Amino acid sequence: MFIIISNIQNGAFFSIVFYIKIIFYTATTTKMQNTDLKKVIKITSKNLMNPYIITISAETLLSQ
Repeated sequence: MFIIISNIQNGAFFSIVFYIKIIFYTATTTKMQNTDLKKVIKITSKNLMNPYIITISAETLLSQ
């Protein structure tokens, strides 16, 4: 089951995709684990000029 949140701001397209694996893609391809939704939203708001796709485990979010 996918949960996709899309937001367009400052000409940049953001999508948060919750999937089985925990992978965090940015322009520098940084991997982060145990990332909760609050951190994701905070990071997204700080990087409005850098579009990226965030893939997190919904299971991890629900377990916290």
